[in-house]
Amino acid sequence: MKSLSYTIPISIVLSALSIGIFMIFYPELISHSTSKLVLVSALLIVIYFIIIHVSFQKITLHFLQKVQQYFPKHKPTTSQNIQEITQEISHITQIQQEKIIEFEDREQYRRDFLGNVSHELKTPLFTIQSYALTLADGAMKDKKVRKKYVNRINKNVDRLIAIVNDLDLINELERGVIQLHYTEFNVITLVQEVMEILELKAEKANVSLHFDKKYPKSVKVIGDIKKIEQVFINLLANAIKHSHKENTHVMVRLVDENDSIRISISDNGIGIKPENLHRIFERFYRVDSARSRKNGGSGLGLSIVKHILEAHNQSISVESEYQKGTTFSFTLQKNILG
Repeated sequence: MKSLSYTIPISIVLSALSIGIFMIFYPELISHSTSKLVLVSALLIVIYFIIIHVSFQKITLHFLQKVQQYFPKHKPTTSQNIQEITQEISHITQIQQEKIIEFEDREQYRRDFLGNVSHELKTPLFTIQSYALTLADGAMKDKKVRKKYVNRINKNVDRLIAIVNDLDLINELERGVIQLHYTEFNVITLVQEVMEILELKAEKANVSLHFDKKYPKSVKVIGDIKKIEQVFINLLANAIKHSHKENTHVMVRLVDENDSIRISISDNGIGIKPENLHRIFERFYRVDSARSRKNGGSGLGLSIVKHILEAHNQSISVESEYQKGTTFSFTLQKNILG
């Protein structure tokens, strides 16, 4: 039916042109008879309409026969299924367009990722090279300078190793090749142990780590304890690193939710601007690049947290108000048997 929208106007135009040409060469035949002129015009419109419509159908069917191999369930030999096949072609075209957009997004992600990896590796590598060249040029003779530069080289080597190890872990998590060893463990004890690990770092930053209240000595959950430990280390260390305020409190809260335990890690630090919230779990994304790189780290901590929790079939969410604080929340399966 859509073909009528242009078949009828074309027929009328061709009919008018034909009448005009006919009157130029044979004006005496129809110039004195209006009824004859109308009759001839109508007849021409009908003839042109039939010719154009039939031609369009044949062209369309010929085209559909060419593409029939892509639609084996259809037999485009009549005009009855033209609309159905046309809709399917439109659907396939839309799918292909979506795939092209997806490929473009992936290509952009690849470029961004390679750029970020290059940037992260360049800083420690150039630092190591600089100190090594200085030592080679004669600084080795000065014991104080030698000790200081060697320590700085070791520190940057550790940073390189951390970046490579974190990248390797993320790749394993994404490909699903890493094996999770599920066990029952006490999440209260695990959090206390992580707080002890980070106690010195927290004291230097004037940050206090604590639970929001007193909990039972044992709250059992199920998961890979080593991986979940890394989740707590990364989240608590991230809160310490981005406090930048005096007397920041980092608080851990547990809430019983039927078959799971919801764990929230909150701070009253500088918070995150709304436009940055949706990107904080991206690889190498830093809310404050200058401060973050100065404080060290691979820039992969939150991305690792996200992938570890997804490997446990859990998810993580974040709420933040700029200059007031941030809260990360996730769940772990509870040991229902006690």
